Amino acid sequence: MAQRRCSTIRISYLGDNNKYIVGLINFSTLIKRTSGSFISSRENDWNEHVARILDQTRLNIRTNFLLENTIPSLSKQINTLGYNKFRLCILISNILPHEYKERIYSAAQSNTWIIIEERDVDGYLDAQGAISRSLQKSLSDEPNKDNLDNVTFSSFRLDDDDFLPNDYLSHLSKYITSSNQGKFVTFENGYQGLWNSACNKIENIITSHRPLIAIGLAHIGGYNYSANGFTTEPATVFAGLSHYDISNKYSVIHDTTEGMFFWSQHENQDTAGKFKSTQIKEKWNNIPDFVHAMLPRFDFLKKYFNNSMDYK
Repeated sequence: MAQRRCSTIRISYLGDNNKYIVGLINFSTLIKRTSGSFISSRENDWNEHVARILDQTRLNIRTNFLLENTIPSLSKQINTLGYNKFRLCILISNILPHEYKERIYSAAQSNTWIIIEERDVDGYLDAQGAISRSLQKSLSDEPNKDNLDNVTFSSFRLDDDDFLPNDYLSHLSKYITSSNQGKFVTFENGYQGLWNSACNKIENIITSHRPLIAIGLAHIGGYNYSANGFTTEPATVFAGLSHYDISNKYSVIHDTTEGMFFWSQHENQDTAGKFKSTQIKEKWNNIPDFVHAMLPRFDFLKKYFNNSMDYK
């Protein structure tokens, strides 16, 4: 029987930083057994899928987004607010070209909170296992392990071409309480951006309301360190069903804070054509006021604006 959905909650303050959080990014993995879920309408078979995922233009965009935007934004939150219990797990394919592997591994060496796991084409994605291992590494740093039988933590997901604001961890952390174990958190208000991939510029941004969008979707779980296992069902944010169907089965906290995600729209996105009704049709002539207001929380996007346009 479906549980009653939680009432909408408005944030009026930020959470503390003494919380266990694991973010997971699936960076262009290639796995045969799950390829049917990812092969787009532009591909006919596995070989075409591999060729598109490993396309140099596509990988350049995503690698730059990851290294120049997502990691610096999270690093700023960790260094400024002290989220030393945060871990980011990045899943990559074992056939990812060397130059991209090298850049990502180099970023992990400079940021010890990043964990990289490679996936074989004949293996499994194992997102849940990756989160468990990342959490184990975080908990292993605790000097006192006597009270780690039911640790409350959060896992969240992020695609490699989308973004979260510079205060995402603060907003998420307020929900990481034992009473919320087993619940999901959706940050349903954000922005949708139109990219010109040829010149790597943003050509329009609109506000977007999408409950249960995958960008920043989070789950509050429980974990037993000594038993090396989860104590909630589902265990993590990856519940084995479409993220848009989660509220049919599980309790969901709806956070209505403005500007909690940036959903990228560009010709190389994996879901191109899947959300035609929500695609941005026009380019802007002038940057609207709300974009000026959003920039302090997405300051890494400034460099992608057309230089001829005025922005603060």
